[in-house]
Amino acid sequence: MKHWLPIALACVSALLLGYAIFFWPNDEEKIRARLDELSEALRQTESETNVVVRGARIHGAFSDIFTKEVSVRAPELGPLGSSRKELAATAASTGARFRTADVSFDAVQIALDPGKQHADVTSTATLTALEHGGGMRRDTREVELDFEKVDGDWRIVAIVVRRAEAD
Repeated sequence: MKHWLPIALACVSALLLGYAIFFWPNDEEKIRARLDELSEALRQTESETNVVVRGARIHGAFSDIFTKEVSVRAPELGPLGSSRKELAATAASTGARFRTADVSFDAVQIALDPGKQHADVTSTATLTALEHGGGMRRDTREVELDFEKVDGDWRIVAIVVRRAEAD
């Protein structure tokens, strides 16, 4: 019986090591997952009509996605405050303009600093929305996001949305 204990421990250790190597997400995968969380937080459905409920949902999601103080520059939004609470309120207000809205992040490029505590991310963000008047809107912009590792989690510190290019 005593012979099997070291072998069993070695097998369990090997399995855990294999899991960590092949299945544990790396920093880039974690950052991409944050972008997916942001997309989900910004999603608006026709059934979500209560702006207070939408605001609470977005604020809850943003507390995991953004640092407490966040810088956002987007031409159409004008000056924004620097708290994630203000950002959540702005995001929740899209219900006044759109019946549905989805934001996707494509062509994501991630540059990690050597210490893996900061990442510069560029992406193409696409808004696909149905306006209250019934018209579809599709808007694609280049965005730059600054991520920092805070208490072991990647969070967004700043976002810059570039102006739409003239057609």
